[in-house]
Formats: sequence, structure tokens, C-alpha cells
Amino acid sequence: SYVTFLCGDSVEHLKTFPEKHINFVWLDSSEDAKHAMAEFNWVQPLLESKYVLCVDDYGSPNSVKWQAISAIIKKDYKEHKTYKTPTGLIVGYNE
Repeated sequence: SYVTFLCGDSVEHLKTFPEKHINFVWLDSSEDAKHAMAEFNWVQPLLESKYVLCVDDYGSPNSVKWQAISAIIKKDYKEHKTYKTPTGLIVGYNE
């Protein structure tokens, strides 16, 4: 009852969410850098005051799609952590 899985275009779904509704996000949906950034930008105002935002593949040398998002998280998120995985994982959070 706490998790909703949605299939289809993530940005189109995010456009229908009420503000401050999301407290967990896992971004790993698109190989298109513009779509990935649109997804990231749409989710920002929807985050609850306490949230966890995971971005997969940020450390992959051939994954330029996440470089800009990772830079924003490292610069703007007071709390974030990177994890050594085969492709890299960065997590921004606010507790």
C-alpha cells in the first residue's frame, strides 16, 4: 500500500503528481540525457521534506546522461553519499 509502480513515460507521470508527494525515487530510466534531466527537474518540487533520491549509473564512464545530475546533487544537496557499484550509485537524502 506504500509503493506505486507506474509504467510508461516517467516525465508524463510526474506531471500529474501533487506537490510534496514523493519520498523515494530511483532514477535509472532513460539513455537520453535530456529526458533524464527532465525527469530529475520534475521530481525536485515533488519531494517530501524527508526523502531519498537514488541515481544509478552516475560513475559509468560511458554514461554521460547522469553527469549533470550528479554534479547538481554533489553541489546542492547537503547530504549525499556515493556507493561503489559496477556503474556507480549516488544517493541524495534529507532526513
